[in-house]
Amino acid sequence: MSHLINHFIVTVLTLSPWQYLINLAIAVTGRTLDLLSTWYLTPTLEWELNPIAKRAGWKRWIPLNLVLCAMFAFWLNPSIMLFVMGLLAASHNLNQFWLAHTARHSKEWKTYGALVEKVNPRIAYISRIPYEIAIGVIGVIIICLVGLEISKTMSWIGFALISHAFAVIFYLRLNQKR
Repeated sequence: MSHLINHFIVTVLTLSPWQYLINLAIAVTGRTLDLLSTWYLTPTLEWELNPIAKRAGWKRWIPLNLVLCAMFAFWLNPSIMLFVMGLLAASHNLNQFWLAHTARHSKEWKTYGALVEKVNPRIAYISRIPYEIAIGVIGVIIICLVGLEISKTMSWIGFALISHAFAVIFYLRLNQKR
């Protein structure tokens, strides 16, 4: 444990301010992509899958993300991981754009909502899993090819892909049970 603390202290003391700012910009960009696409899709967080974000609300969720970015910015690879996860989350959110657009601009939204309520939740859940599994498998392949070394950026990208896939499948399952 003391080795990790010493490593952290050395990292903080030897990191150039410019490198910290670059890492911070990378991490903040990824989280901003996720947050902006989430806000566009569900400004009230009504459709948000992440129960922590939903419970925290925007006023607490944004500062929590900034703190997370500030902590990860001490290292390049974890900052890149946050960027990749944010990019994937934004892509996932924007994939739902058609639904949000319809909801905001259609008088038939209530009819559509009634139809969605008739969908078997198990079928809806199962139909979304293959895409997320594919993302996770790509992450596993990357890690198998480059090895799980914290000094390799590609390992962190692989971990980001696996983490994203796991989180989406977990949150979908969690929301399905409600």
